[in-house]
Amino acid sequence: MTYKARGKKGEESHREKELIYEIKQQLHYQLVLFEHGCDVFGIRNGIRAGTEVERRARPQIERNIRRDFALGIDVLIIACRTENLRQWVEEKVLRRLPEFRERIRLITFAEIERRDIDVFKVEEWAPGLNQAPSETSEISKT
Repeated sequence: MTYKARGKKGEESHREKELIYEIKQQLHYQLVLFEHGCDVFGIRNGIRAGTEVERRARPQIERNIRRDFALGIDVLIIACRTENLRQWVEEKVLRRLPEFRERIRLITFAEIERRDIDVFKVEEWAPGLNQAPSETSEISKT
């Protein structure tokens, strides 16, 4: 079967997505899907984690982030091809999205290739999603 990416993406993009897919499988995500809203979607310990692979600075990155959260993901990992792109996303895109900033992490492919992949262990950093309700929560007050 021939891989057909959305848009005009090539084999390099496919390899990058496959690498993220494999990492999520190795980290025991319960479900991993290609291009299901975001580039690679997965569920780990009940947390819906999307990953977007970004190869260059472009205006639709912000639109894609908004779309991913509108589709119901809990957290988003943006895998950037270069450090310069990671900095551009941090400075230009994420500043315009303060409502999502806590739920987004950035990583470069250099970090992924070094196996510095703790960002994919989403339950360790997902804000409020990995904590059990406290005894003083609204539910227990009623």
